[in-house]
Amino acid sequence: MCDSNGFFKYKDTFKSNNLITQLLPVKAKRDLIEKHFFSNHTKSLQLTPDFDLICMNYNLEMDLLSTSNGKNLTYDYLNINDENRNSNYLFENKDERIKELDVLLNIINNSEKRNLPYSMRYIIKRFENLK
Repeated sequence: MCDSNGFFKYKDTFKSNNLITQLLPVKAKRDLIEKHFFSNHTKSLQLTPDFDLICMNYNLEMDLLSTSNGKNLTYDYLNINDENRNSNYLFENKDERIKELDVLLNIINNSEKRNLPYSMRYIIKRFENLK
């Protein structure tokens, strides 16, 4: 199910499967991350370094396309005409293309850091701290 902009709508709980317990083995932390994931995604993201994970609001390409800057860069890069410049068009007609590295790097390389979604700024910060 999608919202009016074409973004996925998720339930407010993790699926009960073995993968989530392997990725987040400490139940108390897992429950806290889950609690915040749907109400305060930034707080959830800040709780994940202990598990060497980074969570995103949607996924890499959708987080990048959640900003007007990311969408505009993508429309221009893919030569999308004015009448099709909307999220639904990207997700329904360019769904494979928006996942390709050249499209994602175009957004990242042509954006000021402050224009990137918080999840991407956080990833950049985590990599900078590895140095």
